[in-house]
Amino acid sequence: MSHKIGITACSNPMHPSFSADLARLCQILRELGFDPVLSPCLYDNGSSFSGTGAERADALMNLYCDPEITDIFDVSGGDMANEILPYLDFSVIAASGKRFWGYSDLTTIVNAVTTAHQSGKRLCTENHYQSPCYTEGNKKQQCCRKYSAHFFFSAKRPAA
Repeated sequence: MSHKIGITACSNPMHPSFSADLARLCQILRELGFDPVLSPCLYDNGSSFSGTGAERADALMNLYCDPEITDIFDVSGGDMANEILPYLDFSVIAASGKRFWGYSDLTTIVNAVTTAHQSGKRLCTENHYQSPCYTEGNKKQQCCRKYSAHFFFSAKRPAA
């Protein structure tokens, strides 16, 4: 049985030019035995957003409510993550026990989720202020993504 991995963008949307990168990520996850579940709020919908704050929060909550999803990756960054906070159900998030992976702007969400989380299970984020990602421009993002992926793939997986 493969484990499902949710992929979303709670902050700024992905540009359509990144679709090949996302397809490659999904291919790698499948090769590793994971089944990626893509959020409907990943790409720019033509308005510089991938959805309203409520729509992006709903997409995230759907991933938290799917009992087969073990982890959630947020592949966005930017400055819009705080827009989803009023729409999240932190009791559902806390009860889910799922790990949330993101960095940079997603720290807003991780801090809120960690504060509300009651089970004591460690939630994961890689924040460029805490990880060894001090290089310039796009190289910084690549470094952070590799760092996050290292911790994700070295984390203990649930028994099949």
